[in-house]
Amino acid sequence: MGFFYVYPLNTLMLKLISVDGEATDIVTLNQAKEHLRVDGTNDDTYITALLSAAVNYIEEETGRDFVSKTWEEVLNGFPSYKIELAKPPLDEITSITYVDENGDSQVLPTNKYESFSPHYMPGFIIPKGAYPQTASNNEGAVVIRYTTGSTHDLAKHAVKLLVAHWYENREAEIVGTISSPIKIAGLDRLCNLLAHGGYH
Repeated sequence: MGFFYVYPLNTLMLKLISVDGEATDIVTLNQAKEHLRVDGTNDDTYITALLSAAVNYIEEETGRDFVSKTWEEVLNGFPSYKIELAKPPLDEITSITYVDENGDSQVLPTNKYESFSPHYMPGFIIPKGAYPQTASNNEGAVVIRYTTGSTHDLAKHAVKLLVAHWYENREAEIVGTISSPIKIAGLDRLCNLLAHGGYH
């Protein structure tokens, strides 16, 4: 398993665990080299590192996943109705497991809930009826596993802009760190559109 994070979106949420899916390239090496007008292979390793760092940066700035990732959201129990998930955009609910009142592990059947993935809002889950009762003394009684990730052309363009900036200013930048605001014409606008859904 990967890292875990704590978010305040759901008062019942204990932690959010990154199961797999570290940032990968939404722009290929060849696409990046074409954008940079680079021939040859001498800088391939460096450009590949720039691509991964750029995806990480764009995802951090927008609060959205643009490559496929799997998350486990751990709750102390079921809420009364809606469960708002922490990481957008929701792709699919893989499973919902819980510890019942007898202390036994159970899987919530898929016909007992519906999931929704709004255009730019966090995904959420609505029960069909009522959620089952969970063990009152079991911390982390509910685990929701789901996948995220949706690539958009604006995200690809933002990655290309950032890679070009780092490539042309390699002595002035430390790849993969955000020590100061990055000033690139159009990047802030792109990140704002991607973060708030101002695209089609």
